[in-house]
Amino acid sequence: MIYLFGGVGVIVLLLTVALGFEHERVVYETNRAVKAELTLKAAQDRATALALLWSAQVDKSEAEVNQAKDEANVQIAALQDRIKKLPSRIVVFSTPAASVLDDATAAANAAPAPAVDNKPAPPVPDPAIAGATTAYDEREFADYVTRAAQAYRDVRTKLGACISFYQNLQKEAQ
Repeated sequence: MIYLFGGVGVIVLLLTVALGFEHERVVYETNRAVKAELTLKAAQDRATALALLWSAQVDKSEAEVNQAKDEANVQIAALQDRIKKLPSRIVVFSTPAASVLDDATAAANAAPAPAVDNKPAPPVPDPAIAGATTAYDEREFADYVTRAAQAYRDVRTKLGACISFYQNLQKEAQ
């Protein structure tokens, strides 16, 4: 009988040891799962923070661009008023000079937005015609130059906003 109790005792001891090992394995795996959940939560929080930062930076950049456009529009409107006061005179350019202006216009419009269907540019005057001239109304020419300046300023403003957006986002994300 003593052997029976001893055998049962050994079996109980082995089961207790096995149960202890299994308990430790479960605790280890549970801790690993909790750590993975915490890591996931931290990553989700970081992603949310970056998304909020991105959104705030977009809003800030849009506000800066809109403010710069408003300032530019005030300046351009003042220039447009001055253009209206110009005398009605003709500005005469030689054909080569007019050709350069036309080529500059064509180059500026060479890469339109994909959704825009532009007509082909008008033919460039032949500079080989010696002594030929091209006449522009002074007001129209001033308006053309002013619109070109406005477009250039708009592009510079947006480029500056893109650079500022990226730099601020990079600085805030660190």
